[in-house]
Amino acid sequence: MNRITSLITLLLLSPLAVTHATAAADSAVNTRTEEFVYPPEVKGIIDVTKAPYFADPTGKKDCTAVLIQAIDDMMREDHRLMREALPLVQGVPKQAEYHDEKRGVYTATTLSFEERQRILKANPKALIGIERCKGVFPAQQPPAKILYFPNGTYLVSDTLTYSYTDLKIKFTEINRSMHFQGQSQQGTIIRLKDHAAGFEEGKAVVSFTHGEWSNVAMQNSFENFTIEVGAGNPGASGVEFYANNTGVVRNVTVRSLDPDKAGHAGLSLTVYNFSGVLVKNLDVEGFDYGVKVTQPRLYSVFENIHVSGQLIAGFYLEDNNVSLRRLTSRNKVPAVLMKGQPATMALVDGDFSGGGPETPAVECENGFLFARDLKTSGYGTAIQHDGQVAVKGPDVDEYVSSTVFTLFPGQKKQSLRLPIEETPELPWDKDPLQWAGVDAFGAKGDGFTDDTAAIQRAMNSGRPTVFFQPGTYLVNGPIDVPGSVRRINMMYCDLVAGGDLQKMTNAGLLRIRDGKKPLFIEKLFAFELYFGEHYLIDHASTRTLVLKDLHTQVGAMYRNSVPGGKVFIENVCSTDQFEPVRNCFTFTGQKVWARQINPERANPEVLNEGSSLWVLGFKSEGPGCAFQTTHGGSTEVLNGIFNLWAHREKSVPAIINDNSSASVVASTTAKEIPPYPYVLIEETRGDKTEKLLWESLPHRDEQLVAVPLYVGQNK
Repeated sequence: MNRITSLITLLLLSPLAVTHATAAADSAVNTRTEEFVYPPEVKGIIDVTKAPYFADPTGKKDCTAVLIQAIDDMMREDHRLMREALPLVQGVPKQAEYHDEKRGVYTATTLSFEERQRILKANPKALIGIERCKGVFPAQQPPAKILYFPNGTYLVSDTLTYSYTDLKIKFTEINRSMHFQGQSQQGTIIRLKDHAAGFEEGKAVVSFTHGEWSNVAMQNSFENFTIEVGAGNPGASGVEFYANNTGVVRNVTVRSLDPDKAGHAGLSLTVYNFSGVLVKNLDVEGFDYGVKVTQPRLYSVFENIHVSGQLIAGFYLEDNNVSLRRLTSRNKVPAVLMKGQPATMALVDGDFSGGGPETPAVECENGFLFARDLKTSGYGTAIQHDGQVAVKGPDVDEYVSSTVFTLFPGQKKQSLRLPIEETPELPWDKDPLQWAGVDAFGAKGDGFTDDTAAIQRAMNSGRPTVFFQPGTYLVNGPIDVPGSVRRINMMYCDLVAGGDLQKMTNAGLLRIRDGKKPLFIEKLFAFELYFGEHYLIDHASTRTLVLKDLHTQVGAMYRNSVPGGKVFIENVCSTDQFEPVRNCFTFTGQKVWARQINPERANPEVLNEGSSLWVLGFKSEGPGCAFQTTHGGSTEVLNGIFNLWAHREKSVPAIINDNSSASVVASTTAKEIPPYPYVLIEETRGDKTEKLLWESLPHRDEQLVAVPLYVGQNK
């Protein structure tokens, strides 16, 4: 049927049929058809349809037991290593330098590379570093595994989660590095049986937690799935997701097959202390709530969310902090329902239709709402706040539910509205001959062999996809990335920085050279043996760069040594706490779009030198400045968290605007209040500096404050 014939057919349909056709088109707005297939030489892939699981992909046989077995196998090695590490850290003092050779614990930050390697060769179970000894982390990262579901329908009757019951350590769950990967969003279906036992009340089809909070649930992912909830499961949620600092739900559809659209929520984030969660390209059909986010700490980021047919609200937020861009809602109920004084939301680029004249499109009972560029249709009110009409609508240009703060006269009390560009996409390379594995070029990934030259050979192979195998790669100098490389998939491997690399100031491990097409660098979990004076990435060209799902626990992430070019960031965490502390991110003369960025413990954590920086969701941590903007740059932050938990007597402003432009929506999450006037934001114009004090800001609760909107523009 050609396009003209299709149009004529649609015009001849009855109005009801047209409505259904439109709804069907809307419901598929975020559905991706791309398929992700790995070459056979890629290790670390657990195919659930192969031995020993043989999960049935036809939808005829219950797969619950074998899928839980596969989840346990994915986590087994990390679980074992965590249990080994636990007794070693019992009673370890908290001073910065502590060596106990008999126990095998070294909380040192000054041990040289050579000393660390000597200790680990003698005792592979030795714990070396701050995080490994003060938290609970194993001596080395276990080889990462990805639970892979080929296209098919997997019938289940209970929650898919790990079966371990001894994963609680120091009152926190150990539920990290859980990676679920479907072959395609449309083709990989997990279907809950009709009237499944236990789903009358709250229960999820897929869960990343047993309900206990954690601060080590890093690098969890759920990508390319459809979840179908059968009839008669009124308490079912599709996914209960959980992560800390880095975690992603991407390209997922959740639908209720119940004739009344029954079910609790398509996606839930409801367990205390989740943070650094990016949800992108999510479709939810039916349920009481399309998305449900609760708990007073910490934050989550959403983009390209489509909800329809909900019974209570399309997107429900209570107490938490959310950045939400491009929510499309087709509902009779409110598109957004927001409750709780601690709640903060930045809501931009929304499209809400279907409501009645008595219903608000956005119902904000309390809390702090920043809304911009919303289109509504059918609703009686665009925004209702505290039971009163806040914006009649139908559309919303820009709305702030509380005070807009400026520090100099004559400032416009509006956000910067920096231009927004979508993250580029790179089609998955399905030809195995176009993949270059670093091991095929001699890399060992054992943490002791220098793999620098082997990785460089893989980069120089001319193949567009370079990938790493599960393991720990020792690198000791810059690796040039030529223009022929389009994707570097690190497969959640770990890194060790060699002694020479550690000392390379203003250099990067991956040096990005010229290239005409965007380069994608993704999926890294580098832990405490990867640190030093260098950065992970030196952007030494104007080539467009996309960084996705990267985590460096104690190492700086990014700088550019050549101004210009574009950078896109999705779900990236960087902590730099060892002297000399580098900026986690430094952007000089660039255009940058960051969706879920988590810089920690540096000062400043993000340095913007004359760049245009747009941020959708962040968490900073420690006493340092979160965002410092200089040289006439522009920084726009659409919600996030300042976790100002340490050394308050040494704290500096969380935002520094030095003769530049900034607009910020954010809040604080640390419970301790400084015993003196604390400067949260500092702005300089010419030689005059003004300060915004903590005590001047409205409170989320007795101890936490919110920044409803701060604006300081360079004229």
